[in-house]
Amino acid sequence: IFNNINLRKETVLNTIDETQFYINVLDFSISNGREHHIFTEKQIQVLINNKDSCSLYIKQILDNKEVIEELSIPEQAPKRLRRAESVLNYRTNRIALVLERTYNMHNQIACLRSAECFGIQNLYLISQADVKKKEFHGVTMGNDKFINVYQFNSTKDCINALREHEREIWVTDLSPNSVTLDYLSTEIRTNNYSFPNKMAIVCGSEGEGVSEEMIAASSKRIYIPIFGFTESLNLSVATGIILQKLFDICPEARGDLPEEEKHDIRKKWYSILSTKSTLKLYNHYLDHPPKPLLDLRRTDAERVLSNINYQRNRSKKNVKLSEFNSKKRLVSELSDLGMSNVNKKICLPGNISDNDNDQHEDTNNNSDNSSDEEDEIDIDLESFDADIQ
Repeated sequence: IFNNINLRKETVLNTIDETQFYINVLDFSISNGREHHIFTEKQIQVLINNKDSCSLYIKQILDNKEVIEELSIPEQAPKRLRRAESVLNYRTNRIALVLERTYNMHNQIACLRSAECFGIQNLYLISQADVKKKEFHGVTMGNDKFINVYQFNSTKDCINALREHEREIWVTDLSPNSVTLDYLSTEIRTNNYSFPNKMAIVCGSEGEGVSEEMIAASSKRIYIPIFGFTESLNLSVATGIILQKLFDICPEARGDLPEEEKHDIRKKWYSILSTKSTLKLYNHYLDHPPKPLLDLRRTDAERVLSNINYQRNRSKKNVKLSEFNSKKRLVSELSDLGMSNVNKKICLPGNISDNDNDQHEDTNNNSDNSSDEEDEIDIDLESFDADIQ
């Protein structure tokens, strides 16, 4: 809509009757869309039926200065690339996270999500927990593909890799031989110790902690002081606290990423974020990165849009899931009646799954198709009704 009318900030500010202006925007878009076949007749009818709510939403967007300024510069880079550049500027190779022998899948995934949020680019996993891809993608909100994950079958192999990458090893340990990060911070401020050029912090399993082999290879043992009856924090909680403390001790670690590695990451991210129609455009920006966003937080208008899209998608999924369950029951009943040619296993329509996760994101990435392992399908629901008839 905005591209069609070449909207400018001054146009809005000089409009006396803003409400009517928003309606005019929709009217123009509807007529232009019909004439140039931009919208289908069904889409045009939706716009007409929801003119009031659409005009209100347009006003919420236009009231936001940042969005208006973006719309006023057609040649400006796509916002998702500007966001990617902002994230890339905060990424670090100086601090890495190692998870050793974690047996709780949810804790492991939560640690990965925290690491990505703090800007950790490299994650090392030893004896990885058995994680289903669908659950892994859900808890991390799809952001696991934006970091480097190294997997090892043994602690020894991981230690060798860390040394090859020239990382100093720190471990979490509750023994009396450990020190707090506050103590290390004081040591650094008094010039008694300097923060490593490259280091890795190792968090152990929920019950046993870090292995003796890893402790022997470490140069520092750290712990989080506990002041209650509980002896330790949850693994994912402790990991988040430690990562934040490390960046407090060494704020210059944030954004510490060699240009060569940054270019490789940019190439990978742009490929993930692009679609077939935008791939050529995104490749153009590889050698000419766009200006990063000043703030990674979404604007109020963008949050409104995200919520609208989320509620709409949930409504569609509920309808499809209801249809799926009805046909699933019918297949079972027909099978009980002796119709052996009717397969008991049917597929979920689209990306709908029985255990669909409530979490959602605004990156518009292409997510992997997910289906319940026990309900993999051999039958096409679109032709199902005809088959039954």
